Amino acid sequence: MVSIPFLSNSVIVSSSSAEYTESVKVVSIFVNQATSQPTQVVAIFDKATQDVQVIDTRNTTTLTTEVKKDVYTAAEVTSIQTTLPQIATVLLQIQTEYPRLVGLTPSTLVVESLTQVQVVTAIFEISPTLNTQVVTLYNTTSGNTTVVESSPVESNIVPFYYE
Repeated sequence: MVSIPFLSNSVIVSSSSAEYTESVKVVSIFVNQATSQPTQVVAIFDKATQDVQVIDTRNTTTLTTEVKKDVYTAAEVTSIQTTLPQIATVLLQIQTEYPRLVGLTPSTLVVESLTQVQVVTAIFEISPTLNTQVVTLYNTTSGNTTVVESSPVESNIVPFYYE
């Protein structure tokens, strides 16, 4: 159980998740019992260590989870780096940590814009039968990128995100 002090007087009213190979992203809505103020909390659960990292919180007016997602194709990745320069930073960090991906353009790029971070998922085609999915967190304040995980996915698996 994760303790978040400002949510101590709150109850969870809805939650959704996206499961990756090594982790789970959970988006939950808590409502403060005294003020009735809903707060959305986004967290990453590491399956191996069972650690939970809260990556984003924001007050909301709805009782359902909301995450803005933009999906880009390989053809759009170059142009999106001009309008969203942080994507170039994220891709450079991925190539630094995974040299085998240097020179490859993601076949699919999913950008989930939160308040304090962006969850960027890049899928690279390694071979006709195997892709690699890299999930990262880009901190919009510090400009730091953290790789959450990298995992192989079969090429016939298309990105599916539910929330």
